[in-house]
Amino acid sequence: MNHNWHQEETYKSLMLYGNNALKFVLLINGGAVIALLTFLGNLLKNNSHNIEINMSWSMGCFLLGIIIGGIANLTAYYAQLKLYNESIGNIKDTTHMRWVYITLGLVIFGILLFMIGSILTLNELQAYA
Repeated sequence: MNHNWHQEETYKSLMLYGNNALKFVLLINGGAVIALLTFLGNLLKNNSHNIEINMSWSMGCFLLGIIIGGIANLTAYYAQLKLYNESIGNIKDTTHMRWVYITLGLVIFGILLFMIGSILTLNELQAYA
């Protein structure tokens, strides 16, 4: 029996959670963009009261969240590439953790952008409720 099975399974679960976090950032921000565009499209089509709603800051937060999610995917890939090269002895330093922390920061930033965009959207909608 492999004595490192616990380490291997822990690593696999960490990779799964990390992958899910990256998907989460892209999903929530992408879903918000679609929902906001759908809402604004329906509002324009049915706007009999000429209500002017400015969702540019909200949309900007959600779009930036998508971009941040994409960049986080690239930094996660680079972290894994560095770790792989370290494991086969191609490089001697252990700088992969720097890229892991950058990826983690980007994921947190992407979630914060969704939160800010959501608050801005709610504030804009409350002004017309």
